[in-house]
Amino acid sequence: MSKSLEDSEHLEVSPACHPLAVGNPGDARPSPEQISTVVSILIEAGICCCFVEEYALIYFGASRLPNDRVLCIPDEHHEHAVRLFKSHSDILEPCGPLPLRAPGSLNHKYPRFKAIGRTDFWLLLPASYCHIVCIPENLEWSKGQYLYTWVEGSPCALSIRDVRNGNRKNCSTA
Repeated sequence: MSKSLEDSEHLEVSPACHPLAVGNPGDARPSPEQISTVVSILIEAGICCCFVEEYALIYFGASRLPNDRVLCIPDEHHEHAVRLFKSHSDILEPCGPLPLRAPGSLNHKYPRFKAIGRTDFWLLLPASYCHIVCIPENLEWSKGQYLYTWVEGSPCALSIRDVRNGNRKNCSTA
């Protein structure tokens, strides 16, 4: 075996390129319908949920690079949601944590799933960890029929409304 081939076998992969971050070779990007199918597993079981973290920030207009699709689940339904995801082994499989860890994040302690044959990963967080009261009254449906947290009158909601309306000067005071 040549020296360069020997060395290449011991190269470490950047966490950003790890299969637990980007999927496996040949995996396809999910379609909106496929994302809806995963979310509908919970909705059809009567479990309220909403997108949080990067996908919520993107929905509200922030420029972010998305990682996992993170769903906030009411604490009392969290274990049931995990069982439901595990029971759909035809489309989802449990997987390890995202190799890119944010300082102070405890996301690696919660169940994470990978869509089979696709590049989407799903993380299920309890609402208490997200500091969200995950009930229908606090959620907003997007045009794509996904749920996002929205508490009218909260500083976050007021800031977002100001940005959407082009009034950026009030964003720092909300």
